[in-house]
Amino acid sequence: MSKRDPRVGLLKILIAAAWADGELSAEEQETIRKIERDLDLPESEQVALDRLFEEPLGLEEAEEMARDLIPSLSAEERDDWMRRIDRVVRSDAEVDPRERRLLEGLEEAIREADAGPSLLARIRGLFRSDRAAKPERTESGVVRKILQRMPAEAKSRERGGDRFEYATLFGALLYRVAFADGAFTDDEAARLRTLLTGTFAFDEDESQRIVDVIESKAAEDLDRQRLCATFNRVTDMEGRMRLLGCLFIVSEADGEISDAELREMRLIANYLWIGAREFHRVRTRYGPDESRDAD
Repeated sequence: MSKRDPRVGLLKILIAAAWADGELSAEEQETIRKIERDLDLPESEQVALDRLFEEPLGLEEAEEMARDLIPSLSAEERDDWMRRIDRVVRSDAEVDPRERRLLEGLEEAIREADAGPSLLARIRGLFRSDRAAKPERTESGVVRKILQRMPAEAKSRERGGDRFEYATLFGALLYRVAFADGAFTDDEAARLRTLLTGTFAFDEDESQRIVDVIESKAAEDLDRQRLCATFNRVTDMEGRMRLLGCLFIVSEADGEISDAELREMRLIANYLWIGAREFHRVRTRYGPDESRDAD
Protein backbone atom coordinates (compact mmCIF):
# COMPACT_ATOMS: atom_id res chain seq x y z
CA MET A 1 0.00 0.00 0.00
CA SER A 2 1.36 3.43 -0.91
CA LYS A 3 2.59 5.75 1.81
CA ARG A 4 0.34 8.35 0.20
CA ASP A 5 -2.76 6.30 0.90
CA PRO A 6 -5.26 8.98 1.96
CA ARG A 7 -6.79 6.70 4.58
CA VAL A 8 -3.46 6.49 6.38
CA GLY A 9 -2.91 10.22 5.92
CA LEU A 10 -6.24 11.04 7.56
CA LEU A 11 -5.45 8.73 10.47
CA LYS A 12 -2.11 10.49 10.98
CA ILE A 13 -3.82 13.89 10.97
CA LEU A 14 -6.37 12.61 13.48
CA ILE A 15 -3.64 11.36 15.83
CA ALA A 16 -1.67 14.60 15.46
CA ALA A 17 -4.75 16.69 16.26
CA ALA A 18 -5.52 14.54 19.29
CA TRP A 19 -2.00 15.21 20.59
CA ALA A 20 -2.12 18.95 19.87
CA ASP A 21 -3.05 20.00 23.38
CA GLY A 22 -0.61 17.60 25.00
CA GLU A 23 -2.90 14.76 25.97
CA LEU A 24 -3.99 11.60 24.20
CA SER A 25 -6.29 9.73 26.56
CA ALA A 26 -6.88 5.99 26.49
CA GLU A 27 -10.47 6.62 25.36
CA GLU A 28 -9.37 8.84 22.46
CA GLN A 29 -6.72 6.34 21.43
CA GLU A 30 -9.27 3.52 21.42
CA THR A 31 -11.65 5.56 19.26
CA ILE A 32 -8.89 6.11 16.69
CA ARG A 33 -7.88 2.44 16.93
CA LYS A 34 -11.42 1.39 16.00
CA ILE A 35 -11.13 3.29 12.74
CA GLU A 36 -7.65 1.86 12.17
CA ARG A 37 -8.92 -1.70 12.67
CA ASP A 38 -11.74 -1.10 10.22
CA LEU A 39 -9.16 -0.06 7.59
CA ASP A 40 -7.36 -3.42 7.94
CA LEU A 41 -3.96 -1.85 7.27
CA PRO A 42 -0.77 -3.84 6.60
CA GLU A 43 1.62 -4.31 9.50
CA SER A 44 4.13 -1.73 8.19
CA GLU A 45 1.49 1.01 8.31
CA GLN A 46 0.33 -0.08 11.76
CA VAL A 47 3.90 0.21 13.08
CA ALA A 48 4.18 3.75 11.68
CA LEU A 49 0.89 4.74 13.31
CA ASP A 50 1.97 3.17 16.62
CA ARG A 51 4.93 5.56 16.68
CA LEU A 52 2.58 8.53 16.30
CA PHE A 53 0.57 7.37 19.31
CA GLU A 54 3.79 7.54 21.36
CA GLU A 55 5.47 10.64 19.93
CA PRO A 56 3.40 13.83 19.48
CA LEU A 57 3.97 15.71 16.23
CA GLY A 58 4.76 19.38 15.88
CA LEU A 59 2.50 21.92 14.22
CA GLU A 60 4.56 22.29 11.03
CA GLU A 61 4.63 18.56 10.32
CA ALA A 62 0.92 18.15 11.04
CA GLU A 63 -0.02 21.10 8.82
CA GLU A 64 2.20 19.80 6.02
CA MET A 65 0.42 16.44 6.21
CA ALA A 66 -2.96 18.14 5.98
CA ARG A 67 -1.89 20.41 3.09
CA ASP A 68 -0.53 17.46 1.13
CA LEU A 69 -3.60 15.35 1.71
CA ILE A 70 -6.64 17.59 1.24
CA PRO A 71 -6.12 18.64 -2.43
CA SER A 72 -5.75 15.01 -3.50
CA LEU A 73 -8.69 13.69 -1.49
CA SER A 74 -11.41 12.70 -3.94
CA ALA A 75 -15.14 12.71 -3.23
CA GLU A 76 -15.08 8.90 -3.31
CA GLU A 77 -12.30 8.77 -0.73
CA ARG A 78 -14.16 11.18 1.54
CA ASP A 79 -17.28 9.06 1.19
CA ASP A 80 -15.27 5.93 2.03
CA TRP A 81 -13.97 7.53 5.23
CA MET A 82 -17.42 8.72 6.25
CA ARG A 83 -18.85 5.24 5.73
CA ARG A 84 -16.14 3.76 7.90
CA ILE A 85 -16.73 6.27 10.69
CA ASP A 86 -20.45 5.60 10.50
CA ARG A 87 -19.75 1.85 10.70
CA VAL A 88 -17.63 2.36 13.84
CA VAL A 89 -20.42 4.36 15.47
CA ARG A 90 -23.02 1.72 14.62
CA SER A 91 -20.85 -1.29 15.51
CA ASP A 92 -21.03 -0.67 19.26
CA ALA A 93 -24.53 -0.45 20.72
CA GLU A 94 -23.13 1.06 23.92
CA VAL A 95 -20.74 3.58 22.38
CA ASP A 96 -19.94 6.43 24.78
CA PRO A 97 -21.85 9.65 23.92
CA ARG A 98 -18.57 11.63 23.84
CA GLU A 99 -17.09 9.13 21.40
CA ARG A 100 -20.21 9.34 19.23
CA ARG A 101 -19.98 13.16 19.15
CA LEU A 102 -16.29 12.97 18.27
CA LEU A 103 -16.84 10.54 15.41
CA GLU A 104 -19.82 12.41 14.02
CA GLY A 105 -17.88 15.69 14.22
CA LEU A 106 -14.95 14.06 12.42
CA GLU A 107 -17.28 12.85 9.69
CA GLU A 108 -18.59 16.39 9.18
CA ALA A 109 -15.06 17.89 9.19
CA ILE A 110 -13.89 15.51 6.45
CA ARG A 111 -16.99 16.10 4.36
CA GLU A 112 -16.56 19.88 4.41
CA ALA A 113 -12.74 20.21 4.50
CA ASP A 114 -11.36 22.46 1.77
CA ALA A 115 -7.87 23.22 3.17
CA GLY A 116 -5.34 21.40 5.32
CA PRO A 117 -5.11 23.91 8.20
CA SER A 118 -8.90 24.24 8.42
CA LEU A 119 -9.31 20.47 8.72
CA LEU A 120 -6.62 20.34 11.39
CA ALA A 121 -8.24 23.19 13.33
CA ARG A 122 -11.67 21.57 13.21
CA ILE A 123 -10.39 18.22 14.44
CA ARG A 124 -8.46 19.91 17.26
CA GLY A 125 -11.69 21.64 18.25
CA LEU A 126 -13.46 18.29 18.47
CA PHE A 127 -10.92 16.94 20.93
CA ARG A 128 -10.93 20.17 22.96
CA SER A 129 -14.70 20.13 23.44
CA ASP A 130 -14.59 16.46 24.38
CA ARG A 131 -12.02 17.14 27.11
CA ALA A 132 -13.90 20.04 28.66
CA ALA A 133 -16.11 17.76 30.77
CA LYS A 134 -13.40 15.33 31.84
CA PRO A 135 -12.23 15.07 35.48
CA GLU A 136 -9.22 16.95 36.79
CA ARG A 137 -5.92 15.48 35.67
CA THR A 138 -3.22 14.06 37.89
CA GLU A 139 0.40 15.16 38.00
CA SER A 140 2.29 13.94 34.94
CA GLY A 141 5.14 11.47 34.89
CA VAL A 142 7.40 14.09 33.30
CA VAL A 143 6.85 16.46 36.23
CA ARG A 144 7.47 13.67 38.76
CA LYS A 145 10.75 12.82 37.03
CA ILE A 146 11.89 16.44 37.19
CA LEU A 147 11.01 16.71 40.87
CA GLN A 148 12.88 13.50 41.71
CA ARG A 149 16.06 14.98 40.25
CA MET A 150 15.95 18.24 42.16
CA PRO A 151 18.14 18.81 45.24
CA ALA A 152 16.74 18.27 48.74
CA GLU A 153 16.53 22.01 49.45
CA ALA A 154 14.37 22.54 46.38
CA LYS A 155 12.15 19.57 47.23
CA SER A 156 11.49 21.06 50.66
CA ARG A 157 9.77 23.98 48.91
CA GLU A 158 7.40 21.74 46.94
CA ARG A 159 3.80 22.81 46.66
CA GLY A 160 1.12 21.00 44.69
CA GLY A 161 -1.47 22.19 42.22
CA ASP A 162 -1.72 23.11 38.56
CA ARG A 163 0.21 26.37 38.97
CA PHE A 164 3.24 24.60 40.43
CA GLU A 165 3.12 21.96 37.70
CA TYR A 166 2.97 24.79 35.17
CA ALA A 167 5.96 26.51 36.85
CA THR A 168 7.96 23.26 36.85
CA LEU A 169 7.45 22.75 33.13
CA PHE A 170 8.04 26.45 32.44
CA GLY A 171 11.44 26.05 34.11
CA ALA A 172 12.21 22.83 32.24
CA LEU A 173 11.65 24.48 28.85
CA LEU A 174 13.51 27.64 29.90
CA TYR A 175 16.42 25.38 30.82
CA ARG A 176 16.60 24.02 27.28
CA VAL A 177 17.06 27.52 25.86
CA ALA A 178 19.13 28.98 28.69
CA PHE A 179 21.73 26.22 28.24
CA ALA A 180 21.34 25.84 24.45
CA ASP A 181 24.66 27.64 23.93
CA GLY A 182 26.29 25.79 26.84
CA ALA A 183 26.02 28.54 29.47
CA PHE A 184 23.51 30.21 31.76
CA THR A 185 25.10 33.50 32.73
CA ASP A 186 24.62 35.54 35.91
CA ASP A 187 22.97 38.24 33.78
CA GLU A 188 20.46 35.74 32.45
CA ALA A 189 19.72 34.42 35.95
CA ALA A 190 19.24 37.90 37.42
CA ARG A 191 16.98 39.02 34.62
CA LEU A 192 14.94 35.86 34.86
CA ARG A 193 14.13 36.43 38.56
CA THR A 194 12.93 39.95 37.80
CA LEU A 195 10.87 38.80 34.85
CA LEU A 196 9.13 35.97 36.60
CA THR A 197 7.76 38.06 39.46
CA GLY A 198 7.13 41.12 37.30
CA THR A 199 6.29 40.71 33.64
CA PHE A 200 5.09 37.12 33.95
CA ALA A 201 3.25 37.42 37.30
CA PHE A 202 4.61 34.36 39.09
CA ASP A 203 4.65 34.57 42.88
CA GLU A 204 7.95 34.15 44.77
CA ASP A 205 7.47 30.40 45.39
CA GLU A 206 6.65 29.73 41.75
CA SER A 207 9.59 31.83 40.58
CA GLN A 208 11.92 29.95 42.88
CA ARG A 209 10.62 26.65 41.53
CA ILE A 210 11.45 27.74 37.98
CA VAL A 211 14.96 28.84 38.96
CA ASP A 212 15.50 25.59 40.91
CA VAL A 213 14.57 23.51 37.85
CA ILE A 214 17.00 25.45 35.65
CA GLU A 215 19.94 25.58 38.05
CA SER A 216 19.64 21.90 39.02
CA LYS A 217 19.51 20.87 35.34
CA ALA A 218 16.69 18.50 36.34
CA ALA A 219 15.37 18.41 32.77
CA GLU A 220 18.77 17.92 31.15
CA ASP A 221 18.08 14.77 29.12
CA LEU A 222 14.29 14.85 28.94
CA ASP A 223 12.69 14.61 25.51
CA ARG A 224 11.72 17.98 24.02
CA GLN A 225 8.55 16.65 22.41
CA ARG A 226 7.35 15.09 25.65
CA LEU A 227 8.09 18.23 27.67
CA CYS A 228 6.17 20.37 25.20
CA ALA A 229 3.27 17.95 25.01
CA THR A 230 2.98 17.96 28.80
CA PHE A 231 3.21 21.75 28.92
CA ASN A 232 0.43 21.96 26.32
CA ARG A 233 -1.70 19.82 28.61
CA VAL A 234 -1.48 22.21 31.56
CA THR A 235 -1.85 25.53 29.77
CA ASP A 236 -3.63 27.32 26.95
CA MET A 237 -2.21 29.17 23.94
CA GLU A 238 -1.84 32.37 25.96
CA GLY A 239 0.35 30.54 28.45
CA ARG A 240 2.47 29.08 25.66
CA MET A 241 2.96 32.51 24.10
CA ARG A 242 4.02 33.87 27.51
CA LEU A 243 6.63 31.13 27.76
CA LEU A 244 7.96 31.93 24.29
CA GLY A 245 8.21 35.62 25.21
CA CYS A 246 10.17 34.73 28.34
CA LEU A 247 12.49 32.50 26.30
CA PHE A 248 13.34 35.46 24.06
CA ILE A 249 13.94 37.87 26.91
CA VAL A 250 16.18 35.53 28.88
CA SER A 251 18.16 34.52 25.80
CA GLU A 252 19.06 38.07 24.86
CA ALA A 253 19.89 39.18 28.42
CA ASP A 254 23.62 38.97 27.61
CA GLY A 255 23.18 41.18 24.55
CA GLU A 256 22.42 38.71 21.78
CA ILE A 257 20.50 35.55 20.96
CA SER A 258 22.81 32.82 19.75
CA ASP A 259 22.00 30.63 16.78
CA ALA A 260 21.70 27.64 19.13
CA GLU A 261 19.20 29.49 21.34
CA LEU A 262 17.11 30.62 18.38
CA ARG A 263 17.10 27.13 16.90
CA GLU A 264 15.93 25.66 20.21
CA MET A 265 13.16 28.26 20.51
CA ARG A 266 11.90 27.43 17.03
CA LEU A 267 11.79 23.74 17.88
CA ILE A 268 9.95 24.39 21.14
CA ALA A 269 7.45 26.70 19.41
CA ASN A 270 6.78 24.00 16.82
CA TYR A 271 5.91 21.43 19.49
CA LEU A 272 3.82 23.99 21.36
CA TRP A 273 1.81 24.40 18.13
CA ILE A 274 2.80 28.06 17.80
CA GLY A 275 2.78 28.97 14.10
CA ALA A 276 5.42 30.94 12.22
CA ARG A 277 3.35 34.14 12.24
CA GLU A 278 2.83 34.01 16.00
CA PHE A 279 6.51 33.17 16.53
CA HIS A 280 7.54 36.26 14.57
CA ARG A 281 5.06 38.41 16.48
CA VAL A 282 6.47 37.28 19.85
CA ARG A 283 10.04 37.67 18.57
CA THR A 284 9.25 41.23 17.47
CA ARG A 285 7.72 42.09 20.83
CA TYR A 286 10.25 40.46 23.16
CA GLY A 287 13.42 39.87 21.15
CA PRO A 288 16.33 42.28 20.51
CA ASP A 289 15.72 45.32 18.29
CA GLU A 290 17.36 43.78 15.24
CA SER A 291 14.84 40.90 15.30
CA ARG A 292 12.22 43.31 13.99
CA ASP A 293 13.90 43.11 10.62
CA ALA A 294 14.81 39.42 10.83
CA ASP A 295 13.39 36.74 8.56
